[in-house]
Amino acid sequence: MTDGVAIRTAKFATDAFIPVVGGMFSDALDAVIGSSLLIKNAVGIAGVIIIFVLTILPMIKIFAVAFVYKLAGALIQPVGDKQMADCLTGLGKSLISIFAAVATVGLLFFFAITIVVGMGDLMTMLR
Repeated sequence: MTDGVAIRTAKFATDAFIPVVGGMFSDALDAVIGSSLLIKNAVGIAGVIIIFVLTILPMIKIFAVAFVYKLAGALIQPVGDKQMADCLTGLGKSLISIFAAVATVGLLFFFAITIVVGMGDLMTMLR
C-alpha cells in the first residue's frame, strides 16, 4: 500500500510543481510503472516455467524407478523369495511417497511465485 501512496505522491508532485512539463513527466512515470509491471509479470511467468521444468524431470525419473521396483517385485513374487518381493514393493511405495513430496514442493513454489506476482499487481491497482 505504501508503494501506491508513493507513486501517487510522485505523480502529483511532478504534475503540480513542475510548471510546463509536469503533465508529461507524470504520464512518463505512468508508462515506466506499467512497463516495470509487465517485466515483473514476465519474470514471474518465466519462474513458473523454470520451476515446472526443474520439478517435472525428477518426478518422471522417480516415478519410472518406482514403477521398475514394483514390476520387479511383482515378477519375483511367484518364483523368488517372498521377503525380496516385499522389499522391492516397499521400495516402490517409498519412491511414490518421495514423488508426492517433490510434487508438493513444486506446487508450493508455484503458489509462492503466484502470490508474489499477485501482490505486485495489487500494489499497482492501489496507485
